[in-house]
Order: sequence, then C-alpha cells, then structure tokens
Amino acid sequence: MNSGASTKVIVDSVSGRIQERTMTAIMGGSGCGKTSMLNTLCGRAFYGNVTGTVKINGQVERIENHKHLLGFVPQVRLQQILFGKHD
Repeated sequence: MNSGASTKVIVDSVSGRIQERTMTAIMGGSGCGKTSMLNTLCGRAFYGNVTGTVKINGQVERIENHKHLLGFVPQVRLQQILFGKHD
C-alpha cells in the first residue's frame, strides 16, 4: 500500500497464514503497520494505492467476498469501548 502525493511504502512484502477456527492477534511495536495491514486486508484502506493478492484456501480471492467470516475491531473503537467514550 502506498499513501500520499509522493510514493511512500506503508506495508511491503507481508505474508502469513491464519489457521481456520482460531482467533489470531497481530502484535508489534507502535507504528510498525499493524492497523494499516488490517485495514488493507479488510478493504478499508481508502487512503492509498493497494496492490497485491489475498489467497483463501490457496485461491486468489477478494476479501470482500468473505466479510461474513472475518472480524476486526479498529484500535480507536476498542479504546472507546475500554475507556468509556461511547457514541
């Protein structure tokens, strides 16, 4: 994913596997790209040029076709829930 007027790579060369029927946590230091990667995977990265492929069960797929199987709570919303800033 690239963002901004000048090209700046936000997330690059990321790959991984998630076992079926599991809950998975993505962990890393502040600013390392965790939220950007999840936004990209979930089709929520409207702020850049997203390239690459997603494979589900070994087949190239559009993540939008599988949203009923996935869940992702953005960090800001989680902080609102935990610290009482409800809508």
